[in-house]
Amino acid sequence: MKYKIAVTTSSGGAVDLHFGQAGYFSIYTVDSESGEYTLSEKRIIEEVDFQDDNQPKSNHGCSCNGTRVEYIAKLLSDCIYLLTGKIGGHPHRILLSYGISALETPYPLEYAVKKLNDYKKQHQQKSGGFL
Repeated sequence: MKYKIAVTTSSGGAVDLHFGQAGYFSIYTVDSESGEYTLSEKRIIEEVDFQDDNQPKSNHGCSCNGTRVEYIAKLLSDCIYLLTGKIGGHPHRILLSYGISALETPYPLEYAVKKLNDYKKQHQQKSGGFL
């Protein structure tokens, strides 16, 4: 079975960007049987005014207001996981509400995908295949 993941990466070699700093997301297709993964595409975050006057302004350099995160969640809606270097609680909860599990995995990409796939396989067996 194959599934898609989104990754915040600056080079493709490591999961090294904070969620709010990503200008695009690398989308990988992972074969859960073999563990092999391939880059499917890069999804660029369009230049849109994400200003949400009801959201507090971030003081650490990222734009993680609700409007932007909801836009990203829709952009990544066919992915079941997001691998990222760091993510705050607010964007994490919004992504989860869209069925995307965000995982902080600031590691080389190959290692992060292997760990994710091993975890997914292990929990899929425990849950009777419903993961």
